[in-house]
Amino acid sequence: MEATSVQEALPKIQAILRSGKSCRLVVTGNSMVPFLRHEKDAVILTSCHAVHRGDILFYFRSPEVCVLHRVCKVCRDGTLLLCGDAQSQREPVVPQQVIAKVSQVERNGKYVDCQRFSLRAAVWLWQMLRPVRPYLLLLLRKLHFLRI
Repeated sequence: MEATSVQEALPKIQAILRSGKSCRLVVTGNSMVPFLRHEKDAVILTSCHAVHRGDILFYFRSPEVCVLHRVCKVCRDGTLLLCGDAQSQREPVVPQQVIAKVSQVERNGKYVDCQRFSLRAAVWLWQMLRPVRPYLLLLLRKLHFLRI
């Protein structure tokens, strides 16, 4: 599906999800590095029923902006605290802002289920390192392990 703006693409995505199908979305932006890379990776979006820490959600930041970020915490009042993997600031999101949940990541033509144990373990470790992420990402860039 080719679209030039969120306003064009979003109704199509929502219609696909409402029909019970999944939708492929190419990642743009660097906020989810190192787990998702700009225009190199894609995600499979599915309807969002239950949300857990570590899940990646596609949500409205504003009426014109949709974002993919990871759940850091599910609060008792239902508020979700989300953060990009390359960021350290958490953002509160209410469930009404959530459009979809990422079920799989496509990298180099291969699909990885987001519930895979090895991926969940790596995400858990990365979340524990949130205070030092900027320094780790800088080091990875300098060592040429990460090209963004």
